[in-house]
Amino acid sequence: MKKILSSIIILAVIILGYFLTMDRGNKVELNSDNNQANSQSEQDAGNNLKVGTRVGDLAPDFEVVDYQGNTVKLSDFKGSKPVFVNFWASWCPFCLDEMLLMGRIQEQFGDAYVTIAINRNEGLKTAKQYTDDLGVTNKYIVAWDDGDDIYKRYNGFSMPYSIFIDKDGIIKSLKLGPLAEEELVERIGEIIN
Repeated sequence: MKKILSSIIILAVIILGYFLTMDRGNKVELNSDNNQANSQSEQDAGNNLKVGTRVGDLAPDFEVVDYQGNTVKLSDFKGSKPVFVNFWASWCPFCLDEMLLMGRIQEQFGDAYVTIAINRNEGLKTAKQYTDDLGVTNKYIVAWDDGDDIYKRYNGFSMPYSIFIDKDGIIKSLKLGPLAEEELVERIGEIIN
């Protein structure tokens, strides 16, 4: 019995240590070997930028279908508007607060940028019910990632997960975990200027 209790305490300390060392609002660049290996080595013919998922890379294009059935591509906005991509799920408690915040900030900045909120593989009915209940369905583009392919392509491993992309398609910052209001405003300001 003492061994089991000791094991549980040790495991709890390890888990607590992990969460205490996680990103606490700092801008992060994913530098892991796994990210490097998964980062695409394609080159954008126009400006010789590497397509990849790290800060400074040209963001990989993706295509989603929004709630109205419209196909939306990241490349639709290249050259015209910065894009804030946010991966979320209805089971994520931090996502609830963040989605409400995203709606307020989108209203504050107007059409200076585009928000694409991508649900992680929960299906249209579940995702739409969640955003309808929150009252954010019509405040920004809400879509779902059937099969979680886009999230995996962007090396996601935390919820929520946010990517800030300037109008030239360059990843300016990444955020693992929830965003505070001041931080979201600051990061949006960085991609629209």
